[in-house]
Amino acid sequence: MNSLEKQIQERIESFVQELTALVRKAAVDSVREAFGEVSTSAKRAKPSATGAKPGRKKASRGKGGRRARRTTEEIEAMEALVSEYIRTHAGERLEEISVGLGIESAELKRPIANLMGEGKLKTTGQRRGTKYSPARGRAKAPAKAKKKPTRRKKATRKTKAKRKTKAK
Repeated sequence: MNSLEKQIQERIESFVQELTALVRKAAVDSVREAFGEVSTSAKRAKPSATGAKPGRKKASRGKGGRRARRTTEEIEAMEALVSEYIRTHAGERLEEISVGLGIESAELKRPIANLMGEGKLKTTGQRRGTKYSPARGRAKAPAKAKKKPTRRKKATRKTKAKRKTKAK
């Protein structure tokens, strides 16, 4: 081999070694992140192409890529957290609450809906512009299911005949 081929071969080998080291580091970082540890490179990471923001809790995923089902205790704990946050930051939108708490906005929808159903929150605005604030006074009781009005039975020949005889 001549000197040019040796130089090319050396550079290829050093590139492969650097690339291997980077791949190993990325694998270790992803394993640490999966177990809840924050790596040094993740602290400085820029937002990814998927739009995830650093320092924000990702939604836990279950089977098939869907979010994992939460227990009622977890949702109630989240309701308490959201309620307390809204008391101190009244008039914020869901996105702002999400950033303030560091929780995905999709995970806040159920607890906020529950709080609204219980009458603990009031809203102003519509759709993305909806702003949440604590309801004044005592929280109202959950709405009771309304009874459907009973329909009168259809008159048969016998009932029609009885009505005629009573009327005479």
